[in-house]
Amino acid sequence: MPGLSSVHVPPPGAARRRIQRMDRDYGTAVRMIRLRRARTANGADPGEQPGTREYQHRWVVRGHWRDQPYPSLGIVRPLWISPYIAGPEGLPLIGGEKVMVLAR
Repeated sequence: MPGLSSVHVPPPGAARRRIQRMDRDYGTAVRMIRLRRARTANGADPGEQPGTREYQHRWVVRGHWRDQPYPSLGIVRPLWISPYIAGPEGLPLIGGEKVMVLAR
């Protein structure tokens, strides 16, 4: 089967210790099976061509809160990010007016 690979890897430290506590003779090797590699829409491997994503439309990003670090002060404060339109200039805008309905 193309794209199928299997390797033995060590488990993360916490999982390995948990297995060892349950049964010392069990062993901790983990078999990881990859069914297929991640592909982009155009079929390219994302690890080979960074930054080659091509959008076909624009979209509205809703307003949201973000934790903004201030390293010089040693603190993190919430910061409101206002709604904005994302995507390349000149492409069609998807979505529309958001409509909510309360039906009884």
